[in-house]
Amino acid sequence: MNRLGIGRATLVGSSYGGAVAATIALDYPERVEKLVLVDAVCNDDVKNHPILKLASVPGIGEMVTPFLVDSKAFLRHRMHNTLAPANHHLIDDDRVNSVIRPLRAADAHRSLLMTSRNWHANRIEQDANLIKQPTLIIWGEEDTVIPIKDGYKLNQEILNSRFVVLKDCGHVPPEEKPELFTQLVTEFCRDAKGQIADGTSDEMRRVEA
Repeated sequence: MNRLGIGRATLVGSSYGGAVAATIALDYPERVEKLVLVDAVCNDDVKNHPILKLASVPGIGEMVTPFLVDSKAFLRHRMHNTLAPANHHLIDDDRVNSVIRPLRAADAHRSLLMTSRNWHANRIEQDANLIKQPTLIIWGEEDTVIPIKDGYKLNQEILNSRFVVLKDCGHVPPEEKPELFTQLVTEFCRDAKGQIADGTSDEMRRVEA
């Protein structure tokens, strides 16, 4: 932001990116105008996943990671667990290739290992009440990666927050419900107080703290 000459900005973070965005809001509140958290990681519960446990073991992680991230079959299986069943038709060769392409870049495997081994997000859940910026929380109702209960916790702890749950949606609302997601974020960014329209759409419901 300094390099680009940006003083303040609205940050949008999805999944672990939500933990990154929330951390910036906590550590540099003067730089964050508004915050959008999308199925955001806010604790370390996900580290209990068997794959992340394997990745944390020196030597084993280095052997297992290339096999998994380079496997189209594994990525398809992961997508079926990530997207809501209603959106499984989105899982095609183009989507799989678009995910696997950056994972084949130089040092991508090491980056994945370092992320899993340095995963520290408990602070978000503990300090969420210190986030003062207008915050929009968006969650897929059928997210099996990050449970929706985490979204409710964030909504309860962040005083100036709005919580929208998207129906027939899993862990990636920007991909599963792109038009509705774009509409919600645009409304939130344009309104001075971060207001959004009432949740009257058949695809969403509004949750109040």
